[in-house]
Amino acid sequence: MMTTHEWLTTQATPLLHQIQQTAFVTGIGTGELTQAQRDYYVAQDHYYIERFTQMWQAMEQQLPPELVARQPKTLGEAGAHATLEPSAAAAQIKPGQHNLDYLAHMEALIAQGDGLTSMLALLPCTESYHLVAKQLGTRVARFQGWIDYYRGPEYQAMTEWCWQVVDHLTTQRAITQSELAGYLRAYEYELLFWEKPMH
Repeated sequence: MMTTHEWLTTQATPLLHQIQQTAFVTGIGTGELTQAQRDYYVAQDHYYIERFTQMWQAMEQQLPPELVARQPKTLGEAGAHATLEPSAAAAQIKPGQHNLDYLAHMEALIAQGDGLTSMLALLPCTESYHLVAKQLGTRVARFQGWIDYYRGPEYQAMTEWCWQVVDHLTTQRAITQSELAGYLRAYEYELLFWEKPMH
């Protein structure tokens, strides 16, 4: 029988496949990304992660303490950024509107104060990075460090914890159509996030 998180993944599969096929993801795998493309991505992701971390902490306050206690720890994503070899110019790049819109989408859902709603808002970012890196696999690539971080055991454990939270919370109630729409909308923003560095 399919678990809830497995069912969710099937709903997001078309968008996930588009993300996996973006030129930027392909470039991570081949090692062929320009300095400007890498700087733009790192600048956007650095800003995004700062806000995402605040939202994650808000979500934790909405979850049962026993679930939060089981959350694995990760090393943080600064190391993954470093493997993309950004230049000093990245610090001067402002957040794009697509980035601000994505963050606003998640913040609005988290403001509802429901742990499941919040997890579903944040899940597309967390799980898609792991699934993208897993699909890229082991290569002799210039950016192998990025791939290894997101497909590695620590990040995988965090992704699996998110799935376990979803599966646990949905034993108590079903996912609403509004929550599913919010989850898929976050995936659409995630796709845009990957497309923008190439424009």
